[in-house]
Amino acid sequence: MGFFDFFKGSGKGTEQIEESVEPVSTYETKDEFIVNARLPGVAKDEISLNITPTSLTLRVERKRREEHEKKAEGSYAYSAESEVKSFSQTISFAASVHPREAKASFKNGVLEVRLPKHKTPAKGTFVPVR
Repeated sequence: MGFFDFFKGSGKGTEQIEESVEPVSTYETKDEFIVNARLPGVAKDEISLNITPTSLTLRVERKRREEHEKKAEGSYAYSAESEVKSFSQTISFAASVHPREAKASFKNGVLEVRLPKHKTPAKGTFVPVR
């Protein structure tokens, strides 16, 4: 399932977005990376972030439940429909970030994550082959 397929549904209150719109954008400044994700129809509690020094994983899990009741003379019908959709995207960074100093906000269907860069680049370790 692609990113845009996540937002398409059966028309039961699910909003759709244009496929020409780029839903996740990443910007780099001198001091930080900024990630913006447009998530129409998603609630804040449906979003989770996992941040490492070199990447950010955005995960969205939408749970919908609809209940239907029908009463007629002498009969009663009840049904419930549940649907779970999930989406995950990982963004890698060209420089190390401070995961514990990251700030995230969600307003009007747009998630913004600010990730401060390490002031000194991470150094690799030489490993001898034996």
